[in-house]
Amino acid sequence: MTLRAHIVSIVVAFGGLSVAGELSAQCSVTPLSSGAVVVNSVTPKYFSFEQTLDSWAAVAVRSTAGNDWDLTVFDEAAPSPTCVTGTLANSVTGSGVDFVIGDFNHTPVGTDHVRVNRDVGAGSGYVEWHQGGIPLVPNGAIFTVATSISDVITVFEATLTAGVPYRIYFWHDVAVDAKVLLFKSNGATYWAGRSSAVLVSDNGFDYTPPTTDVYGIVVVNDNGGTGGYQVGVGTCTAPTALASGVAHQTVQTYSFYTFDPSHIYWSAIGARGFSDVGNWFVHASSGGGGADYPFCFSGPLGASTQSNKVNFVIGDFNHNPLGTYYARAARNLGQTRGMVEWDGGPHSLIVNGPRIFRDTDQNDVLETWDVHLTAGTPYTFSFGHFDVDAKLLLFRNSGTTYWGDRGDAVFEVSGNSTYTAPATDWYGVVVVNDDGATGSYYLQVGTCSTPFALTSGTSVSTSLGQLYCSIAATGSNWMGVGVRGLAGDWDIDSWSNPSGSIWPFCFSGQLAASVDVGRVDLVVGDWNHNADGTYYVRPNLFSGDGPGRIEWDDGPDNLAVDGAPVVRSTGSTDVLEVWDVFLAQGSTYGIRFLPTGAALKALLFHNPGTTYWAPRDAAVLEAGGSVNFSPPVSDWYGVVVVNDDGASGSYSLQITNCPVPTPLASGVPAATAAPFGLFEFGQANAAWTAAGVRSAVDWDLRIYSGDDGLGYPVCLDNSLAGSAGSAVDLVAGDFHNLAAGTFYVRPYLVGLNQSALTEWDDGADALPVNGPAVLRNTGPGDVLECWDVTLQAGLSYTFDFRPHDADLKLLLFSPQGAPWKSRSSAVVEVGGITGYTPPASGDYGVVVVNDDGAVGAYSLQVLQGLVSVGGPGAVHETGLQAVTPNPSRGRMEFRFGLAEPAEVSFQVLDVAGRVVASTPERSWDAGRWSVTWDGRGDDTARLSAGLYFVRMKAGDRPVGGARVTLIE
Repeated sequence: MTLRAHIVSIVVAFGGLSVAGELSAQCSVTPLSSGAVVVNSVTPKYFSFEQTLDSWAAVAVRSTAGNDWDLTVFDEAAPSPTCVTGTLANSVTGSGVDFVIGDFNHTPVGTDHVRVNRDVGAGSGYVEWHQGGIPLVPNGAIFTVATSISDVITVFEATLTAGVPYRIYFWHDVAVDAKVLLFKSNGATYWAGRSSAVLVSDNGFDYTPPTTDVYGIVVVNDNGGTGGYQVGVGTCTAPTALASGVAHQTVQTYSFYTFDPSHIYWSAIGARGFSDVGNWFVHASSGGGGADYPFCFSGPLGASTQSNKVNFVIGDFNHNPLGTYYARAARNLGQTRGMVEWDGGPHSLIVNGPRIFRDTDQNDVLETWDVHLTAGTPYTFSFGHFDVDAKLLLFRNSGTTYWGDRGDAVFEVSGNSTYTAPATDWYGVVVVNDDGATGSYYLQVGTCSTPFALTSGTSVSTSLGQLYCSIAATGSNWMGVGVRGLAGDWDIDSWSNPSGSIWPFCFSGQLAASVDVGRVDLVVGDWNHNADGTYYVRPNLFSGDGPGRIEWDDGPDNLAVDGAPVVRSTGSTDVLEVWDVFLAQGSTYGIRFLPTGAALKALLFHNPGTTYWAPRDAAVLEAGGSVNFSPPVSDWYGVVVVNDDGASGSYSLQITNCPVPTPLASGVPAATAAPFGLFEFGQANAAWTAAGVRSAVDWDLRIYSGDDGLGYPVCLDNSLAGSAGSAVDLVAGDFHNLAAGTFYVRPYLVGLNQSALTEWDDGADALPVNGPAVLRNTGPGDVLECWDVTLQAGLSYTFDFRPHDADLKLLLFSPQGAPWKSRSSAVVEVGGITGYTPPASGDYGVVVVNDDGAVGAYSLQVLQGLVSVGGPGAVHETGLQAVTPNPSRGRMEFRFGLAEPAEVSFQVLDVAGRVVASTPERSWDAGRWSVTWDGRGDDTARLSAGLYFVRMKAGDRPVGGARVTLIE
């Protein structure tokens, strides 16, 4: 070095004058911006920076090749010639990057000053200030940073806990001469040069901090190379033990796990962002230690590092040794939570087995199954998903210890896929939820197998999802084949050809398909028209779980109309039975089906006359009891009985020319077509009851206790009583002396061909002696009405019966003698008022019949004592006779008498004499009558409590009155 050069270097080192030509710039100060590099050739050169963050920060200069720039940081600016004062720290390494670092977690923020000077060479220096504020969270994100000539220094900081061993992870491209340095302050104001670093390395280092504090971590680009580096800090924490099928949520960038496969099945471990945000990798290892953070585990087995989907590693423990294994989930992109899940089995997909259904959501990552495939066999993987981005993947092991990642799958699909296995072995199947959405999916695998030959009348059970079957159909009769699920919904279809379609159908030439829910599904064929031969059926599980039971009946049995009933016991191994029956057009048949104990149904099928296959829902009727059927054409019909629930039970089945009796409802007339009707009623009341028939021609009627004994046309058995006449024929029964039960009514035509009307009254009403009169309107829809009345022996009674317009009759039946009475057995039959003295005490039956079906009305009242009915003297005085009840809370009955026919009305007046309510005027014959008032005014509002007056008018003439009281 020349003397001049030596002087210059001394001057520069102590802040003195520079060489000539640089004097004007010696106190010129350039402000620095954090992260912005300044290329400087002036020496010495002064800079300033304003620190605003409570963080570690540094200012640096990098020398180019052949040059050496040094750097000093000062507290304050000063006048020329020194320009700065208050040295804080300096860095004079001789090459690469010189920098001074400050800990502003303990040092006051503000403006500080920098002087850079070139000690060797004539080239420029790269100056950069970085005010830090970038936290390195232990076991948090590892930063990946791109760097180039314009990057000199980056400052990070990490809060480290005393006594915990940490790994400062660092990696860089070979083109970049990068270093990572660790700084520790003393808890007070701190400034230091590069040489004060606690540790420095170009590939990371281990460090156990002596105190808990915020430490400074610096990365420098010593040669200005272009490339990148990664930096992070962490410690190998104790791994979390995973349970199979239970997802674990993590917020750490690196999370460590153990999993313990204990089943000889395929097993997989995967990771995904909590939803579909973020990118998570997964690594599997055999050793629980021996590697630095962030790897921590040793013996790598596999890693999956695909983008924006579930990453997983899979192992075949049909060949791998069981034991404890280790996994590391790493967040590669994003700041979201991660979901980690391991599935250790044991789950198997059965070829041609049930379809598997799964619900899935953000807590599900993957599920794994084994499936055994045979070499050379083509398989179809049926896969569908709803509202979720799910994928199906298949893995194959060549027969040795095996680990693979997602990219090693034989195939990955989002729908169906076909695959021909190259070798016989257990393959691994994985379904992943790539987006973490809530949805569902189904999965099934199958191949077309050799059909299983069914034997008529012998059921078979299968736990497969579908069973391929054949039936050898010969004969001239109906046949059927059905399936019933134990718990799931099984369907069935029939086909003409044994091949020609891909799985799952396999057969071709579909004939029929039955897709009921939760019952026996069946298909029937009519070999009165179908060709003999081999046919094919496919029972298949549509939804749910559980085996299915299949039965075929080749149906050579016939049901003879009016033949003996078929009686069967049934149970869990019975699905269906089939018969033929010939039915003639124009007849009505009774299908008498009496099931007990099980959910049994009878179905009737009709072929329009050609080759015919049909599902269950094509039945012309389906019933759980007896029904009637009128065939549209004469033909052989198919009858099928199914056991829908597989329970134990029994049934009888018979088809007769006798229709099944139609239930009657009390007081509801039933139209009756010629030549006869069959009805039934259930009598529950201890009262008189009556059933009658009326027509414009002669119909008779008979009551029976049985419905299955005499055959057509009588159809019923055990006759109890009958009635033959020309008007209403009826039979009355005294259930004070008969047991309750079901009874049968057979009205039948005697005269010309014309329909009739049948009615039953269960007699629940009573006529109280001296009670109010019963008022009835009647018309074409009324046949009869029945009451009880209790009479005492030896007392005289008046039956005040007053019919109007229609041909109405009152009949009285005695409790003496047989409990069933025909109309001719009545002790009284009248069309008006009559007296009667009973020979015995008891409950008598009263029946009113409308013999001509005309519109009319009547009143009926039973009074103790005899009343003269010979003329006007029967009632000697016209007037209001009684009001009851009085007082009343509303409804009242106005009882009155008429010495002669009159138009009668009633008015209700308040205490001021105003008419507040009235009844319509009506014509009445001479006699005793009553009218009911509901306590409401003419405006339909209920009258308030108080005193009122009732006035009776005959025509325009007041004929009586009474005071009445309404109460609350």
